[in-house]
Amino acid sequence: MCQISGMIFSLEPVLCLLCARADQVERALKAHFHDAIISIL
Repeated sequence: MCQISGMIFSLEPVLCLLCARADQVERALKAHFHDAIISIL
């Protein structure tokens, strides 16, 4: 349906998958958020 309406998606992810220990989830999410912001600027 998306292709019919003209949307094109890249096969390459913007960010790689992230693994973190349970006690470091917040820290990992903050780092991943920072990486996302840097990649779109």
